[in-house]
Amino acid sequence: MMTRKTKILILCVVILLGAALLKYGASVRSTSTSARQHEEAVKLAQLEADLIKAVAEGNGQADNSGTMSGRYTGSTPKPRPT
Repeated sequence: MMTRKTKILILCVVILLGAALLKYGASVRSTSTSARQHEEAVKLAQLEADLIKAVAEGNGQADNSGTMSGRYTGSTPKPRPT
């Protein structure tokens, strides 16, 4: 049977090994993000939101290639109460 000191030593080794693996994982997986990349992501998200809104309102139709084509030439539909 293991003594109390041996159990404490094994526990400390496991904790130190876990901390070392967390530090290694954080250093390997870390990436720096510039403000420019953030702005591009925000613009892309806004374009996607505008595209979804246009299709949902019926102002456009998405083709299989991903391009939009307009359907309505007149006024847009009037909003209805929800």
